[in-house]
Amino acid sequence: MSNTQQPHYIARAPVLGATDTRQLTRLLNEVAVVYRDVQSLDLLEAAPLIAQDFPRSLREFFHEARVGENGAVLVVPALGVIGETRTPTPRDWKDVVSPTPTHLAEIFLVLAVSLLGDVFGWTTQQNGRYVHDVLPIRGLEYEQVGWSSLAPLTWHTEDAFHPQRADYVALLCLRNPDRVATTVWSVTQLDIAPELRQILREERYLIRPDHSHLARYNTTSALQFAHVEEMMRNPARVAVLLGTEERPYLRIDPDYMTPVPHDEDAARALHAISARIETGLHELVLQEGDLCILDNHQVVHGRCPFRARFDGSDRWLKRTNIMRDLRKAVAFRRSGTRLLV
Repeated sequence: MSNTQQPHYIARAPVLGATDTRQLTRLLNEVAVVYRDVQSLDLLEAAPLIAQDFPRSLREFFHEARVGENGAVLVVPALGVIGETRTPTPRDWKDVVSPTPTHLAEIFLVLAVSLLGDVFGWTTQQNGRYVHDVLPIRGLEYEQVGWSSLAPLTWHTEDAFHPQRADYVALLCLRNPDRVATTVWSVTQLDIAPELRQILREERYLIRPDHSHLARYNTTSALQFAHVEEMMRNPARVAVLLGTEERPYLRIDPDYMTPVPHDEDAARALHAISARIETGLHELVLQEGDLCILDNHQVVHGRCPFRARFDGSDRWLKRTNIMRDLRKAVAFRRSGTRLLV
């Protein structure tokens, strides 16, 4: 695992000057008064328009990333805008109710990522919330879900099982006193044999939903998880590599993906790319106030293990999913919402 030098695929936004910081802080406070619930559709629909009042330097940074795809991991330092998080880290995401004490930070998150696309959620994750809480939960220390702690969260592309998964995943760091690292690796670093790359481009792999989409991690009606259970029983056949040779994209989740039975070449190719990822992972430590946006078609991400205290001082992130054009997911979208099934 490499951590000696920042990889080329990580792009950092310039730190805002005093004037821009004051302007943006004023905007967030005005929006927070009007929109008291960050989970509301009214806010999500207005966000792209409101975000046009962001400082020009930030708008240019997001525009270049969206059009040029020249930054697979974007980091925006925003502590000067959202301020320090003084409320304790919750014991469970279910304990977070709107409006939250971190409402200003959540407003910033939603507005910022709306410069890249449409915020959406899942009917099967965190009870259909659009903004999620990533924090350690007692009893889940060794699970392969975002609420684990003692076990490393294995690198993956987010919701790789779904045909309309996010284009971007955004993580806003509210607290990280133990400097727990987010692990990242970009497909632009892939250098395996051409014959293995070709195998990875073929639908020779089975993939199942990750456990965060299971009924036992939610409290809503079990009926809406029937399609997830069906995908568990009859996993889809998918390719690992997509796009072109010049612009490859990635779809991989080793804990929930297997080669088609008896396909030894597919197994060999999956082992090769997994080994390359393992040796190239970069440890990115998010500071308080950092907004990190991951291009979900170019990078895998995970998390190093840590020992949680469960005393209100643990690592706490806000997370949301972004699609460049939500209309393409109409077949999976629950009517009247931005929730996918």
